Amino acid sequence: MRDERSERHRHCETPTCPPKPCLSRAKPRGRRRKGAKQSQYSIPNTQYSILNTRAGDAVVKRKFLVSVIGGHRCSAKVSNLAEEVGRVIADSGAALVCGGLGGTMEAACRGAKEAGGTTIGIIPGEDKNKANKFVDIVIPTGMGFSRNTLVAGTGDVVVALPGEYGTLSEISFALIGKKPVYGFDTWDIRGIVKLKDVEELKNVLGREIKRSNDV
Repeated sequence: MRDERSERHRHCETPTCPPKPCLSRAKPRGRRRKGAKQSQYSIPNTQYSILNTRAGDAVVKRKFLVSVIGGHRCSAKVSNLAEEVGRVIADSGAALVCGGLGGTMEAACRGAKEAGGTTIGIIPGEDKNKANKFVDIVIPTGMGFSRNTLVAGTGDVVVALPGEYGTLSEISFALIGKKPVYGFDTWDIRGIVKLKDVEELKNVLGREIKRSNDV
């Protein structure tokens, strides 16, 4: 009987090989060919937060996220404000995160979509169809009101609009998590930076995104 260990592996020149396929001559994948054109869908760096991964502290770029919180029912005035907030977030290049249902959440998503932005809805139930029609990415949790922790914790910053106790809980979770919280006519709580209009929000988001890129 011939000694199988003395045979050369068909993929390499060494007398012996481990049981798994030899990768000594494997071609690297995922590299762009020299002279290849960059994708037309590349997004400017200014629209991302920069974080360090654990894999050798390599720098990776992630989309900047803004959580918008507010009541599931709202007046026409608050609805218009929420739409403007959504448009400002989209114009900044950030993605909008919310609870995914109606009222303030739907209005903010509508504004963001009108400006060509991306919207993420973290809903309390398990049925994706319960999300409003302006949500691009629906995350069903089945957690009920506990999903408020996710809405508050997902954003790099939080924008609070008028709302009741659900909004209050999200503000609290955000502040506990040391998230920057900016408010429009919302709960009067220490830690919230109050804004007068969406022009102020534009400046705030510009600074926050720049700060995240400088990390």
